[in-house]
Amino acid sequence: MAKRPNEVIVESITEALFLLMKDQDFSRITITDITKKAGVGRVSFYRNFDSKEDVIQKYLDRITLEFKNNLHIDQIRDNHRLYVSAIFNHLGQHKELITMLNAAGLLHIIKQEFDRAFLTLKSERLPESVCYMTAGAYYNLLYYWMNNGFNETPGELSKLKFSL
Repeated sequence: MAKRPNEVIVESITEALFLLMKDQDFSRITITDITKKAGVGRVSFYRNFDSKEDVIQKYLDRITLEFKNNLHIDQIRDNHRLYVSAIFNHLGQHKELITMLNAAGLLHIIKQEFDRAFLTLKSERLPESVCYMTAGAYYNLLYYWMNNGFNETPGELSKLKFSL
């Protein structure tokens, strides 16, 4: 199926921002830099995004939704190790982006994405506090993994036991 023109614009802007982030400090990247690199006008940018951070947030929203739609594991009923392995396989496909967000001081956007994703599981069986606790645990494991050079495999991460 062919992409709609607006989808192409959104992808161009997103790709342009990520390319610029490889070579420049995030705080120095301007909307003009992004639109010039993407080959679109400022109106196209602001028709789709509120800010540079919004570009990142919407990209993370999209890849999280794709992950969840393609996940054939139930986070509550199925084997926890399978779920952890699946999540970290997914995150492993985005190591470069995670590293760039960390360098830009924007890793909190990933934390917000974890919170948002896990809050969708809120129910009588799974209270909001547990959703936040779980999101925080996964985020902190990602943070550890990143700071450790992504050395462990997702399978190794899935074998970690949580206890005090």
